[in-house]
Amino acid sequence: MNASFTDAELAQRRAASRRMAWLIGAAVLALYVIGFFFKRG
Repeated sequence: MNASFTDAELAQRRAASRRMAWLIGAAVLALYVIGFFFKRG
């Protein structure tokens, strides 16, 4: 099995990783904000 990727495949994987990182960051931020409001309430 060939483990090397073409430049296009690498670019696609980087874009997907970037999107996933943004989604995870947004989810963490949302949980933080929700927890902040629950603690006050």
